[in-house]
Amino acid sequence: MSKPVIGITLDWQAEGSFSSYPHYALRAHYFDAIAKAGGLPFGIPYIHDSIAGYVDKCDGFLTPGGGCASPLEWYVDEEQKTGSPYDPSPRVSFELELTKAFLDADKPVLGICMGMQQLGAMHGCRMTGDVHTYLDTDIVHALAGRSPEEYTHSISIVEDTLLSMVIKNKNLLVNTAHKEAIVKVGNEVKVSALSDDGCIKAIELMDYKFALGVQWHPEYFIDAEEEGHLNVFKALIQAC
Repeated sequence: MSKPVIGITLDWQAEGSFSSYPHYALRAHYFDAIAKAGGLPFGIPYIHDSIAGYVDKCDGFLTPGGGCASPLEWYVDEEQKTGSPYDPSPRVSFELELTKAFLDADKPVLGICMGMQQLGAMHGCRMTGDVHTYLDTDIVHALAGRSPEEYTHSISIVEDTLLSMVIKNKNLLVNTAHKEAIVKVGNEVKVSALSDDGCIKAIELMDYKFALGVQWHPEYFIDAEEEGHLNVFKALIQAC
């Protein structure tokens, strides 16, 4: 039996140390996570005319984390995100078109961190540019000098959700690396995990067979003794 093919959006930089030409890059552990879960991972470059071909050739799709600025209309704050070292990036417009194409084909989609935010915002969710101020929380959701390979806090999994079937536990220790966060949920979206301060840590799109977003980075813990993180990727593969 052939392994399900999982497309993964590559990240983008305007130029690097070798050349002034733009280049694609993405941390290897996204690919490692898909491979360990039983899939065949492929990186997807930003060629709009090839989107139909990507969807046709891939059984599922992973939209990973990143540092791109999101559209201003997605935010509830008066002062929106000020940008990041990756701005301006062509990734967002391409990835939104690509994600919609996979969803329209009802092929399984997993969004991680920024990928979750995009999934939600495409379906009526809205974000804050600074979750720490918005929630007035003592939980530090951004890295703040920590390693992304460290657990930072626990999340509670909502019962009777896709994620609860995937994680098979009511709680999970996670790492987080985000300043922005979804704070308002659209009608087509179900919240499936929260941190103790009420920060939304996972969502599901109700109109699709598998469309899951997580606001942490399970790809760092695929070798952990607790299999909850690897199960996120296994569920994507099984859905394919």
